[in-house]
Amino acid sequence: MTVAEIVEAAQSLPIPLSTLLAVPIPEQYQAAGEDVQAAVEQAIGEMFAQGIDRSGKDVSPWLLKRVGELTGDVALDLSEPFMTDQGDKAPLNVRCEAHREQCPGRRSSC
Repeated sequence: MTVAEIVEAAQSLPIPLSTLLAVPIPEQYQAAGEDVQAAVEQAIGEMFAQGIDRSGKDVSPWLLKRVGELTGDVALDLSEPFMTDQGDKAPLNVRCEAHREQCPGRRSSC
């Protein structure tokens, strides 16, 4: 199954679902990525210890802020070149592929 087919299947359900796509971190960012992963794991532990996990909508903002604090914003700095190198293109490619599958034989501007 292609990514486009998975997204299409999720969207066609009676209650459409979101689809999370993960792209491996490029090799040149691997060491920094390991440091960020350790910070994420620490932040998650703190989140549960402080009961923040029970507050629903506050979880993601708190985690993002805490990971930034723990890494000295390295996590944010790390995401910028990664998004520019690969991330910008991934959603466009998925949309284009989904369009091609929905409209076979039709030329796409993608």
